Amino acid sequence: MKRNIEAIREKFDSYAPTWDESEPPSPEKLASLLDKIPLDKAEKILDLACGTGVLSALLQKRFQGEVIGLDLSPKMIEIARKKHANSSKISFECGDFYEYEGEKFDLIVLHNGYPHFLDVPALRDKAASLLRPHGILAVLHSCGRGFLNSHHHAHIMNISFLLGTPEEEAAKFASRFVCLSQSETSDSFFFILELSDHV
Repeated sequence: MKRNIEAIREKFDSYAPTWDESEPPSPEKLASLLDKIPLDKAEKILDLACGTGVLSALLQKRFQGEVIGLDLSPKMIEIARKKHANSSKISFECGDFYEYEGEKFDLIVLHNGYPHFLDVPALRDKAASLLRPHGILAVLHSCGRGFLNSHHHAHIMNISFLLGTPEEEAAKFASRFVCLSQSETSDSFFFILELSDHV
């Protein structure tokens, strides 16, 4: 499966300088999405495809654990580190998730980045390998599927794929995960998965 890692890195490096100015979702909307995750606390959290760290502080506040942000783009990570320089519980790493090695997580959150993980089976298996028993993988979008597919089809189709329904996307993870919930509206899209006992 062609993953287009270098093309994705270059594209998001180019977005980095203006990323935080491009109509970010409100904290209230992000908090509402995080409330879909059935955890009160998580000791260790991965903010996957974290960009400039838009979600990182909210994750730390909501789940009271250590947050590691991971992103392919060095320029995104540079901005994220500056924004969160004073936080002892939030750190950032630049790297390819498919190759990532580290400690186990209670929670992996992938916000507004899922369509850029072109090798979904590898995403599924890597996430399963990095989660503790009954760990949660939350795929969240703070915009609707119609908008996402229109945007990706028109602008960056070579580094993204078009989303199916939440049910269809969650089904791609069924060999390793149990789907706890899924839903979409005109301005949100999510599915929440729990690592299966039978991995």
